Amino acid sequence: MTESLVVPVTPEEKKRHPGLGLKGLYEVFVNPSGLFAKIKEDPKVLVPYLAMVLAAAGFMFLVLDYIIEAQMQTEQFQKMMDQGLTREQATGMMRFTVPVFGSLAMALAPLIIAALALFWGNFVFAGKSSFKTILSVVLFGEFLFIVGSYVVVPLILAKGSIAVSLSLAAFLPDANLESPLYVLLSKISVFHIWELFVLGIGFSIIFDFSRNKGMWVSVLSMGLLSILHVLVAAIGSMFA
Repeated sequence: MTESLVVPVTPEEKKRHPGLGLKGLYEVFVNPSGLFAKIKEDPKVLVPYLAMVLAAAGFMFLVLDYIIEAQMQTEQFQKMMDQGLTREQATGMMRFTVPVFGSLAMALAPLIIAALALFWGNFVFAGKSSFKTILSVVLFGEFLFIVGSYVVVPLILAKGSIAVSLSLAAFLPDANLESPLYVLLSKISVFHIWELFVLGIGFSIIFDFSRNKGMWVSVLSMGLLSILHVLVAAIGSMFA
């Protein structure tokens, strides 16, 4: 009697891409498809997260004076003055709160977009990907968006105002940065569209979708976050 040989089946070893976190900060600009194919195998979160937050903080540092100047024209600033604060005290508080809350908002945005993409990609369009992989794609996309936004810094410095935008909001005659219309039109910008397409490429790869379906996941995820931002601005204007 011949004894049959049973060959144990070992699970395929997961591919690793050392240094991808740092390399990806460059590759997302020049080769997003290649980057996201590697992220599908070895997602990176910590490095792009830190890079994104630092890039956002750097942007706000460069234009902080102009952000504060715009805030001084709002009713919220006037309420601070009505509470007995001096102009110097109020602006001093904003020099702390604007960078802190701005960086916090930028840190939360990728988590929200990734959660929405998880919903649309896994549950609505029947794809399959982990939250870590989705978040990795979103973080690199957000880093690309923030670094791209540095293009407007020279324009802000030249104009002496934060009311500079490479979006449809630039056509508004009265640049009220807190108005719902301004917030809505500011979402239709060169950098938002760039990020939208890059995330669409990433989602199509990690979910094994067609490019069109990946774009739909990107539009629905970023779009819902943009709508939320507009609604917050609308509610704020009602109580201003």
